[in-house]
Amino acid sequence: MRSLFETGQVLQAFLEGRRWKFCFIGGIALQRWGIPRLTRDLDLSLFTGRGGEGRAIDELLAS
Repeated sequence: MRSLFETGQVLQAFLEGRRWKFCFIGGIALQRWGIPRLTRDLDLSLFTGRGGEGRAIDELLAS
């Protein structure tokens, strides 16, 4: 089983490989700034532009 940070690296590589604009948010992002949080998930915002949501969702689900 992958750690949360390993999963984040895989997800980041996937998104960067498609040159999508995104940012991690929530507990995992706060840990980067030294604010301890007990979190077991990754939250992110993906900027698809108006009407691009479906394509992004399809690609994410297919992977």
